[in-house]
Amino acid sequence: MVAVLGVIFPCNDKIGSVVILENDGKNHFKKHVVIDKVARVSDVRAGDIDGDVYSIQTETHLIICPQKASTGMVWNGLKIQEI
Repeated sequence: MVAVLGVIFPCNDKIGSVVILENDGKNHFKKHVVIDKVARVSDVRAGDIDGDVYSIQTETHLIICPQKASTGMVWNGLKIQEI
């Protein structure tokens, strides 16, 4: 997973994104954009945030931390939810 800031200097433009890079086994990576056109994303982590103990391979939640301190987002594989 890659958190994409967009630019280094602070701004409020929606230029951030979250990308998953899938290795084909030959060190060629396919890019999967999970979300884009959001506030600059400084960090993204995978985890089981609803506590239902499913494995990360069968149910992935992404915790997305944009640069704007007032918002956060969670991706549950189907939709983005602001928190």
